[in-house]
Amino acid sequence: MKTLTFITGLCLATALVVSGAAADTVRVITKENAVREDCRFFAPVKLMVRYGETLQTTGQQGDWYRVQVRGVNGCIHKTAISDRVASISGPLGSARGASRDEAALAGKGFDQQTESAYRSRNAALNYAGVDWVERITIPAERVQHFVIWGGLRQP
Repeated sequence: MKTLTFITGLCLATALVVSGAAADTVRVITKENAVREDCRFFAPVKLMVRYGETLQTTGQQGDWYRVQVRGVNGCIHKTAISDRVASISGPLGSARGASRDEAALAGKGFDQQTESAYRSRNAALNYAGVDWVERITIPAERVQHFVIWGGLRQP
């Protein structure tokens, strides 16, 4: 009986260690993103996170990660996070580092030189219009109302 109790305790301790090791630290790689109530794009937003913020993963569900941040549990899509740590610094001898926006763009393979080259090859495009659209924000409550009102099925 003592052997059975010992083996059961050992298995339980191993399970606790393994489940504790499953929690990984990840960082937000987008300018801003939502931690959602459920692992769906139109699920209610519980918390907004910004570039570079650290999250603890507690599990995975398809392309979504269950995370904990600032005492809040929720889901975030895999495209918004990375387990790689980035070092942001300026050119050699420069006191200027990358801005938050520059770092977010560089994380997606897009930097100021890339934008400048694209603009020079495509001067007729409406860049002011793109900037205007990027400034539009729609509150999560309005999006949720639209989903319900429109009878949209969420993936």
